[in-house]
Amino acid sequence: MRLHRLVPLLLAVLTLVLPGFARAGQSTIFLNVTEGTTPECATPPAPGAVQVTADFPAGSGPRSYTVYLLGSGETPVYEAFNGLTGFQFGIEYTEHTFHHTGMVVTDWHYCSLLEWRPDNWPASGSGNTLTWSTTPNTCQREPVVAGGYFTVTVYGASTMSITPYPVTGLAKVANCSGAERVVEIPVGKKGLGWVAIGGALKNGEAGGCNPLVATCNQTSAPDPDQKSWSSIKNRFH
Repeated sequence: MRLHRLVPLLLAVLTLVLPGFARAGQSTIFLNVTEGTTPECATPPAPGAVQVTADFPAGSGPRSYTVYLLGSGETPVYEAFNGLTGFQFGIEYTEHTFHHTGMVVTDWHYCSLLEWRPDNWPASGSGNTLTWSTTPNTCQREPVVAGGYFTVTVYGASTMSITPYPVTGLAKVANCSGAERVVEIPVGKKGLGWVAIGGALKNGEAGGCNPLVATCNQTSAPDPDQKSWSSIKNRFH
């Protein structure tokens, strides 16, 4: 067996034997909402400064917001395994159906090196795969990584949520060694982030959620016909 195949196994054993040895953080995907700022990829917020709510004054009419798609990777002791080289996810949001409800996504800009998106992206219920190279110069090693941002026009109280990737029923991140990790979603895990505008509720809960500082309880039912991230990307080659 080659050494590079042994390393993940050894780290897994060390994690069991010495709790906290291999993991000091958690892989997750989440959102940040802002108003009145110029969108950019270069300066995502610090983990504790993520904004998951925004005001929408009653009777104010349509307003424009920027919603950033963010990722955070595992932070093990060994630096070589830090960071992110990609993530795969879905989105859901309150769609604009009549005058005072929902939002319309008017623009999407990806910050990754590549994206693998379906034709219906960024419709609510669609998904995307964002990737960087695993080479040292392009793998993302910051605590929070900007995968892209949405420009949305909001007509009333709305939410936008990260969800599992529709094709597989799983949300995933890949670290700088190319190893994939499923973002855990069941109750008791950190889960996936969501934002609330104008006091909107999601499943009876208010206030949005930043999984870096709180537990974002969501549930999902993985598709039994799960496909690997690699097989999905290979469709585009």
